[in-house]
Amino acid sequence: MSHSHTAVQFFIQKAETLAHRRALRKARPPWTVRLAEQVADAFQPLSGVARVGYEIELGDDDRWIITLFLGQTETVGGPEDGSRHLVNFQFDLASLIAGIDRVDELAWFARPEPESEHTVAGSSYLELKGQTEREPVTVRIASVPPTDAALGIRVHENGVCELPE
Repeated sequence: MSHSHTAVQFFIQKAETLAHRRALRKARPPWTVRLAEQVADAFQPLSGVARVGYEIELGDDDRWIITLFLGQTETVGGPEDGSRHLVNFQFDLASLIAGIDRVDELAWFARPEPESEHTVAGSSYLELKGQTEREPVTVRIASVPPTDAALGIRVHENGVCELPE
């Protein structure tokens, strides 16, 4: 006897769960954006200028995950025209910790060999798990932007900086 109706019910429930999770991701709470903007101030490029990017998503454990990184810089004009490069930076950990009400875990993941070219998890990153505004949160500081991240900033040969659209 076939139990295909069981499989169909499973896939319907799975689709409903995914749809619900997508709706939650779109409705990120305002505190997550405030925290991301506060943490962004802790990045200090070691040379030149850079722009902080971030992604906010709801994890499988109903914990908000905020991943921050410096976007790539593109050179406009001159012999390096069109080239993109990553920006070396330092990060103020004390500032990050001060913005979190309770820190449960703080870890560094050193991954010199990427696992995937499409995820930040393939790069080295710092991860803090804790609680802020009575909500569980994970904050990740990535050493490189995700490969699908938009360009961070354009720097013209004459030193003028431009934010890409």
